Amino acid sequence: MKQLAHNICNHATQPHMSNKRTIAPLATALLLNLMRLEVELRRMVRPPQKIGVAEFAEKHHRLLSEAGAGEPGQYRLHRTPYLHAIMAAFTDPRWWKLVIIKPSQVGLTTLMGIFFQYIVEVDPKPILWAFPASDDASAHSKAVIQPVIDAHPQLSALVSDVKAKSSDNTILHKAFPGGYLKLIGLNSPRGARRITVPYVFADDVDGIETAQTDKEGSRMRLLENRSIRRSDRKHLHGSTPTIAGGSIIEDEYAQSNQGHLYVPCPHCKHWQMLVFGPRSQFSQPTRGRIVGDLAHGYLKFDHDNCTWACYVCEKCGKEIDESEKPEMLRIACARLDAEFYYGYKFANATPQPGVIGFHFNEIYSLLPGSSWVSIANQFLAAKRAHDLQPFINTKLAETY
Repeated sequence: MKQLAHNICNHATQPHMSNKRTIAPLATALLLNLMRLEVELRRMVRPPQKIGVAEFAEKHHRLLSEAGAGEPGQYRLHRTPYLHAIMAAFTDPRWWKLVIIKPSQVGLTTLMGIFFQYIVEVDPKPILWAFPASDDASAHSKAVIQPVIDAHPQLSALVSDVKAKSSDNTILHKAFPGGYLKLIGLNSPRGARRITVPYVFADDVDGIETAQTDKEGSRMRLLENRSIRRSDRKHLHGSTPTIAGGSIIEDEYAQSNQGHLYVPCPHCKHWQMLVFGPRSQFSQPTRGRIVGDLAHGYLKFDHDNCTWACYVCEKCGKEIDESEKPEMLRIACARLDAEFYYGYKFANATPQPGVIGFHFNEIYSLLPGSSWVSIANQFLAAKRAHDLQPFINTKLAETY
């Protein structure tokens, strides 16, 4: 079927075709429709393959420089191993809401793109994707979602063609067999009030104007109401945190089981959470509903020239070289047992049922620009500028 369409396209663009300008677009449209039909026929004849998100991503997802990827090419989980647990929880029936407190630019945008592709190709159902403002939703659709669609042939074959000028595919609405993607800004959420969806993504939730309320309550409660009657609901709420006591994502995280990523010391094998230093939010005593007193190691570095950095183990006191980090993460993110969920250990014994939380900072990152020396230099620069909040929020993923 697909070969037939390719033959028609090739024939339509041959020099002898005098009206090829008219025929070629029709042939291209035919190709897309036949590819879409082929995928649907396969679904009808054979049930979708049961595959986890991590395995799906490594087989089918490509990272794009035009969508902001620092390492374009085929997705490889070992470059962002701290996302493995989140991928697993996405298809784990025990959890209906995933809450992620994270630093900036560590792969959450990529992760949500993977989830979108996975839903369309494996488990097609409606998706609501919310941003702080409508402009954010439009910008994300153009800069991230559409390039992802265009770069993956099977995904592109399933999602209606935006160039067809159809209401099935606009900047803020994209249809596919079995569902659709609707993007909204929470500064004007009326478009979400009369829909019911199983999948809800909330991106950069601390960017929401907290003073904005309506008759349905807060914006986050409005989102939860979109799926409250769905037994198959799955929410993903993620953000870099902001001010202590005024952070939406911290409030969401407080309701979860409060997972933190732990790694083993290469010297004494003690499992520990990595923090920047003793003044870390999670080294201090418990504050409010966020469990503290969890970590007591620290990043050690040269405060004068800052040409080196290492991590000091909280138990044995030995220095851990950054070259050990990939192996520490590999071991940690493969651990699944009664104590750890792919490397994450839960601190809150009384969470809201079905809500799982994940916290990690940039010290764990293997991506370019996230070396321990770079993090230390950014801290020193922020300290000299008397402006530590951006560093604490965006690098350490802690409230200020």
